[in-house]
Amino acid sequence: MTTYIELAPSLQTGDVILFQGFDLSGFLIEQLESDLSLPLFSHVGIVFRLPGGNSPSGLYLWQAAPPATPGNDTNFGPDYIKGVVADGCELVSLDNVMAWAAAQSAKGPSTSFLLAARHLTPAIAADDASSMMNCARFLVGRAFSYPVGDGMMADYFEGSSLNKQSPNTTFFCSKLASTTYQACGILPPSPVPNVIAEPTMITNNVLPGDFGQGGNRLQFLKGYSLGDQIAFTPN
Repeated sequence: MTTYIELAPSLQTGDVILFQGFDLSGFLIEQLESDLSLPLFSHVGIVFRLPGGNSPSGLYLWQAAPPATPGNDTNFGPDYIKGVVADGCELVSLDNVMAWAAAQSAKGPSTSFLLAARHLTPAIAADDASSMMNCARFLVGRAFSYPVGDGMMADYFEGSSLNKQSPNTTFFCSKLASTTYQACGILPPSPVPNVIAEPTMITNNVLPGDFGQGGNRLQFLKGYSLGDQIAFTPN
């Protein structure tokens, strides 16, 4: 199987990294995905390739991450934009994220990750990459859906059951990823009340598995798509 070190040179801004996780909230998300016949992933983030910062590879992961808890230290180093350690919507070193995933997996099967990458094709246009970065600068620091488990599920069910777009004050991972793709026109916009606009997409009705190969609920625009799923290990 491909390793992260082997995969890293091919990763570019706009690609996605998918995680099949191990904690309770991850299992709950994967159960929802199973019910919808989606690929089973519990977390998704978008890759940014950027100059400078604290990531030797130049790779960063734009993700919505819950706060660290005792025994689950998810401190991935300073956010690229703010320059301080944070949580919620963050742009952090992908190298650090993979080192953390490797450390978790070393503890045993119950804490191991299955990882996959998908390349955005064609390669993202310069103006779309700029729009994506502007979106990150605007949303960085927004809180993860709270409380972490119940808040995330409540936000998702508001979209899936009530067909209601939630405000962009808090995020869970796939809501952030779909919102970011929206910002550069890769996915349809959210509906606007009393305005007919087709197609539209409710971002809090998107799950990590929607970004996996075999997910068919996302309507990509401007000729973009996600390539074949590449399974890889963190080390």
